[in-house]
Amino acid sequence: EKYKFEDHYIRSNIYLGIGRCYSNANVSYQNGIIQYEKAVFHADKIPIQSEREIQLSIIYTNLYSAYYNLQNIEKAAQYLRKILSFNKEYPYALIGLAKYHNTYTKNADSAKIYLEKAQKTNMTEYDKIMFYNQWGTYYGNKNEYDKAIAFYKKAEVSAKESKRVSALEITLIQLYDTYQKKGDLDQALIYYQKRIALNDSLIVL
Repeated sequence: EKYKFEDHYIRSNIYLGIGRCYSNANVSYQNGIIQYEKAVFHADKIPIQSEREIQLSIIYTNLYSAYYNLQNIEKAAQYLRKILSFNKEYPYALIGLAKYHNTYTKNADSAKIYLEKAQKTNMTEYDKIMFYNQWGTYYGNKNEYDKAIAFYKKAEVSAKESKRVSALEITLIQLYDTYQKKGDLDQALIYYQKRIALNDSLIVL
């Protein structure tokens, strides 16, 4: 940081990196946000539009995560909307807003719209896990438990294949909860035991 780079792309990445040091280590989300805002300032000055928009998408994603972890859900959602204002096919933002409506506003119609839009995008493996999870939540909220379970199981497979342990744990919890709501306590117990085994081993089953 002590070097005075004139390149706004480099300076933006420096502040983004510092922000991640604060946020990813759970040291201070507020300090992370301060650094991310500095990163935005320089990203806005990147002359090439495509590079500027990619950089802003990355920074806004980190701001979303920071505010989400601070339980400021409305502020977090604003950053997803900012991304979609210039990149309407950014799957992470579409899935994140589906989660926002599934979990906080309970607006099933809006959640479905965002998920259908995300379905048409080029998703990463992590995006696919969250995509399946949100479809599962969508159907779970409608008490259509068999459909919810089918999507959660897709998320489970994707999480195992991509070795996303934290995402797998979330999915196992969702399967446990959904089987309980369905009244299938035998299957609920199986997924409860899978989650315990995952926590004990710290490896993907």
